[in-house]
Amino acid sequence: MQVDWLEILREQVEKFGTIQAVADQLGYNRSSVSSALSGNYPGGTGKIQAKVIATFCDRVLCPHTKTDVSQEVCTDLRTRALPQSDAGELRQWFACQDCPNNPNQTPLPEIKHA
Repeated sequence: MQVDWLEILREQVEKFGTIQAVADQLGYNRSSVSSALSGNYPGGTGKIQAKVIATFCDRVLCPHTKTDVSQEVCTDLRTRALPQSDAGELRQWFACQDCPNNPNQTPLPEIKHA
């Protein structure tokens, strides 16, 4: 089951009482959170979506393994050093770097083969 991050964001606004309070929790400005709630967030919602999930959810669905993992496991997997000797762990590491659950997501460069 995929997490509805917008529904979580709406619930948090209701819980905290203001968009500003939620924005403070996320480390975003109020206008960014307001834009996300209205569906007008510029440049795509990937990073704010990941930040909402990382901040307000205890567990996430790992798209690579298709399993439910804790935020702690998710963070450990994506922030560890590049694995050097296990192909499965290397695939997991690369998947984590470009994962929609990664709030620090940066697209990986394409590898060009000669």
